[in-house]
Amino acid sequence: METPRPWDFEYAAHRQRTPDSENSGYITGWEANQMISRAKAREWAISYDPLGAVTITRATPREDDRPATRRIRLEPVAAPHSVTRTQFDDLSILANLCGRARLHHTETGVITIHAGLWQRIPPQADWILRRRGWTSEVPHSDRLTASAAGLIAMARHSHTTQRLHARLLKGLYLNTALTTAEEHG
Repeated sequence: METPRPWDFEYAAHRQRTPDSENSGYITGWEANQMISRAKAREWAISYDPLGAVTITRATPREDDRPATRRIRLEPVAAPHSVTRTQFDDLSILANLCGRARLHHTETGVITIHAGLWQRIPPQADWILRRRGWTSEVPHSDRLTASAAGLIAMARHSHTTQRLHARLLKGLYLNTALTTAEEHG
């Protein structure tokens, strides 16, 4: 799903909801990564559910000294369990490069991802990763990395292939949030 941005249309990674109101909208992988990074830096509570949705909670003091709680829920647009082995490998390359991967536009309009000197992610694979919101593209540049949604999909894939206990999934997701915050903080 594409979502309009001032510079162009971008693929959405998460649906942002505010549970206490009817507000919702779609955000990109880069915007979600920035939101998670800011939440971690400000020491707000970050939690995950087994479906990969992120909930950011902050308590702010009110005039009557009671804390007002504000929650933002980020639900992945693409189901995290739908990642394939090849997509997992491509996301691993992006995650390991920590923002050094580049989008390469050819003269014919084909887009590939150049990941270092020798690694390339082909156009169709690139399109799938970007369409599902599993990449985080820095606005007004050609840089990208794996988004929080992509890292969640990787954690889900690792959980499934290694046959880990279900209770470990939330820990893997939380580790993903901390990794995202460290890369973008």
